[in-house]
Amino acid sequence: MRPSTLVLPLVLAACSRVPPGDEGDTDTNVNVDHGDTDVQTEDTGDSAVDTDTEVVDDTDVGPVGCAGGAGTVTTITDIRDGMGGFSTGDLVAVCAVVVTAVRDDKGFTVQDAGAISYGGIYVYQGLGGVVPAVGDLVDIVGVYEEFDGSGPDGAPLSSTAQLFVDRNWSTPQHPDSSVLVVGTGTLPPPVDVTASTLASSASAEPFESMLVTLTAGCPLSVSTDPSAAGSFYEFDVTADAGMSTAVVDGEYYFLGDGYASLAIGDSFSTITGPLFFSYGEYKVAPRSAADATGYTAGGAGCP
Repeated sequence: MRPSTLVLPLVLAACSRVPPGDEGDTDTNVNVDHGDTDVQTEDTGDSAVDTDTEVVDDTDVGPVGCAGGAGTVTTITDIRDGMGGFSTGDLVAVCAVVVTAVRDDKGFTVQDAGAISYGGIYVYQGLGGVVPAVGDLVDIVGVYEEFDGSGPDGAPLSSTAQLFVDRNWSTPQHPDSSVLVVGTGTLPPPVDVTASTLASSASAEPFESMLVTLTAGCPLSVSTDPSAAGSFYEFDVTADAGMSTAVVDGEYYFLGDGYASLAIGDSFSTITGPLFFSYGEYKVAPRSAADATGYTAGGAGCP
């Protein structure tokens, strides 16, 4: 964290963030323009001059990285496509990114506005901390990792790119990491992908953690039993009359809960969700029953 003293007066740019302050700071003259919509009773103006010598303590103030402090301010795309030159273990900050899916209390996916590839990343924070909603705009300071199931330093084509946030843990390794909701955004349109796209790590990797829609020329036919023991809420669908196969994951939502009779031979027109990576496979992870369209019990033939 930054020192608890500031040289005054402090001039804030319209897009800046004030770092969290000393726990003993009880002043309320925190009229900072955050550009957000969650205005609190102490957040009503466009400028502020703090008349004491402490850093402002205001839970409505963005993480320090988005003010150029802890963490290198960047974009998800520059982290994911390698153009930003980041390595695992780097503390980074991404600002005003939109939440596209929430995975219970484990984490959530966020996405850069307008990105058509390498625009999504998973945020892991475990229990505790802010749990945003789909559609929220969030500022995140976290440690860049490539988690492959055994550790945070996996190879990009065989791991999940994530931002690790543990500020709210009892013994955080990265106390400057944080998640803050700063407003409400617009969900990006999903990117259309095919089963053949997901069959290769090289072609699927650019869409990891982005919203995608699995589509095909023929209906997506359920080809493994969704309720079988050991299925872990996953099932396969075949596309293009059985020529290719993709995995539908239940990590965010199990489609069998929305379609109680779901069985081998049933079909969907499309299935949407973040592209999830686990156990060496890329999987489409719907967020609700509404993410699947054109359900037909017993299947539907090719047009």
